[in-house]
Amino acid sequence: NYTGAGRTPKELRKISRWWRLRCVANALEPYNSIPAVSFGPKALKEIAETLAGDQQRTKKYVREIVSEIRRLFSDAVAMQELPPDRLVALQALKLRDIKGKRSKRREAVPQADIDATCDHLPPVVADLIRFIALTGCRPSEAMRATRQQFDTTRGHIWIWEIPEHKTQDHDIERVVAIGPRCQKILQRWWTGKDDNAPVFSRN
Repeated sequence: NYTGAGRTPKELRKISRWWRLRCVANALEPYNSIPAVSFGPKALKEIAETLAGDQQRTKKYVREIVSEIRRLFSDAVAMQELPPDRLVALQALKLRDIKGKRSKRREAVPQADIDATCDHLPPVVADLIRFIALTGCRPSEAMRATRQQFDTTRGHIWIWEIPEHKTQDHDIERVVAIGPRCQKILQRWWTGKDDNAPVFSRN
């Protein structure tokens, strides 16, 4: 059951890759009879062109599937199950000439629409949305934010060190600067709460 019911945020973050791997398995199915040591750039290009030929697929989707296939080979090389030259060969394939439709550009929500929506929401939810809009953080990050994650000792600008985020497995730190407007929002909701309690909660 991958509806997300009863799952932790950390578990939910893995579901998107689980779904992509299902798509990878479907793309690789016609090549199941080919040994991994014989799978090369030509086969990978055929997969990319087949995916790009589907009018429902975007260039971004094609790149993601190709990237996941390369990642599988990278893992196999790391486990010494395949020779390194298999991965090098796949990485040599360039996708510049692969066709496919472009993803629709996402436009930012107008501030007037955000303000009008917040007027009809409970105060804590409205402030949560304002905080997300001001910081550009992910909703899941804002909902997990606790007081102890914020360094308020550096003067006018606070520093928010996010412990769990999308790129943490790549040893990348995620730090967000918190200005005066966000500071006022945080102070409204963390007053009287434990340092480990979520800031944006009614309790």
